[in-house]
Amino acid sequence: MKTSLTLDFEIQDRLIFSCAEDPNKILFEDSRDYSTDDVKKIESLISDYRSAIDDLSSTAKQKKLLKIGQEFFDWLNGSASWMLKALDKCDGPPLILEITVSQHPSKNQNELTFIEAPWELLADKDGFLAANKFVQFSPLRRLGKHNEPSPPSNYRPSTIFMAADPSGATSLSYEAEENAIIKNTGAIGMDLIVEETGNIDSLVDCIGFQDAVDILHISCHGNNEPSPALSLESEEGSGERVTPDKFSKKIANKKPRLVFISACLTSSPDKLFNSFSTTLLEYGYPAVIGWGGSVGDNEAARFATLLYDRIAHHDSIEDAVASARFNLLSPDDETPHPKNSEDWHLARLYLKSNGGGVISKGNEARQSADIDAGYKAILQAKDDTIPVAGREEFVGRRRQMMPCRIFLASIWMWNKLQAKNRQRKNRHPIPAVRSKL
Repeated sequence: MKTSLTLDFEIQDRLIFSCAEDPNKILFEDSRDYSTDDVKKIESLISDYRSAIDDLSSTAKQKKLLKIGQEFFDWLNGSASWMLKALDKCDGPPLILEITVSQHPSKNQNELTFIEAPWELLADKDGFLAANKFVQFSPLRRLGKHNEPSPPSNYRPSTIFMAADPSGATSLSYEAEENAIIKNTGAIGMDLIVEETGNIDSLVDCIGFQDAVDILHISCHGNNEPSPALSLESEEGSGERVTPDKFSKKIANKKPRLVFISACLTSSPDKLFNSFSTTLLEYGYPAVIGWGGSVGDNEAARFATLLYDRIAHHDSIEDAVASARFNLLSPDDETPHPKNSEDWHLARLYLKSNGGGVISKGNEARQSADIDAGYKAILQAKDDTIPVAGREEFVGRRRQMMPCRIFLASIWMWNKLQAKNRQRKNRHPIPAVRSKL
C-alpha cells in the first residue's frame, strides 16, 4: 500500500496531521493549534509566491520558489517533525498530501487562505519534494471528509474539449493545447468531442447529446472583476461572463467526473481559481483541475497530455496529477525536446468529499465510429478526390469561422421565421371578397 498524508483543517482552528498506508492503518497522527501567527505565515507565503511567479528571470524565479518551499516545509514540519517522519515512512511514489477543509470554505476566510497556499512547493534541503523520483510529492485540496468515490466507468474516458476566444479580447493561444489533446486521444484511448462554439448554451447541448461525459476541458480567459468568472463566447462571438453560479445552473445535473479549467488569467490567478473551484465543488462537482497562474502554452499542452494518458491507463485522478507534475518537472529521455518545466507547480487539484479515484477501467469506446468518419464517408462517396478536413485542420481557425457561423445562423433564423409566417397564413386565410353586383 502507498503512504498517504492528510492535513485536516478543523473549524476550531486546529490542524490534524496523519500518515497512513490505508484508512485502517494509521502510521502516526498528531495535532496542533492554528494560531494567528500561523495565519500570518500562510498569508506571507502566498504573497511571496505571487511575487515570485511574476519574476521574468527563470533562474531567479526558481531560487525564490525553492526558498518559499523550504520555508513552507519548515513551518509544516514544526517541532514535532511531521514531514520528516512522513518522508521516513514513504514506501514509494507518489506521496499525496490531502489538505481537507469544510464542505463550504467560502464561509471561512481562514480556510480559503489555507487551501490557497502553494503546497506544491514543499521542499527539503535536497530540493523540491515533487522532483524527488522516490517521492513525487503532490498535494490535493478536498472539501469535506473523504468518502468513497463513484465507481469507474466500464468504457474508456469520454472527454469534451471547448475553447472560448471572444472577439475583441486578447487572442487566446489555445491551439497547442487543443492540438496535443486531439492528436494524443486516439493513441492513449479516449473518446474526444471538440465543441467549437465557445458558448455555454451550446456546451450544455453538446453534453446533453452524450450518454455520459467523464471529463470536461475548457480553455478560456478569466477575470476577477467584479467577481471570479470565465470569459466564454456569446452566440455572436463576443465575450460572455460565466460565473461559477451560472456555470453550475447551466450544466445542472450533467456534471462530469472531472472539470479541467485551463484559464488564462490576468490578475491573482490563484485567487480566482481557488474561488471558482471551491464554488463548483460546493455545487456538487466531484473534481476540478486548473492553474494557479499564467501557464505557458506548451506546458499546458504537455500537462494535459500526460494527465489524460494516465487517466486512460486507469490511474486515479490523484495519481495522474502527481505523475503529470513529476514528468513536467523531470522529463524522461523519451520526451521530445525534454526541458525542465518552469510551471510544474501551477497545476491545482480540488476534490469534493467523494471526488477523485479511477474514472475509467475499460477500453471500449462509447462511440461506434470515429467522430470524423460519417462526414468523410458522405463526402468521399461523392468524389474520392475531394480532400476532407479532419478536426486537426480546424484548430486555430475559430475566429475565422465565427462570421460563417453567424451568417448560417441568420439564414436558419430567417427560414424559421418564414416557415412560421406560412403556418400563420394557412391557419388564418384571407377571406375572398365577393362582389354585390
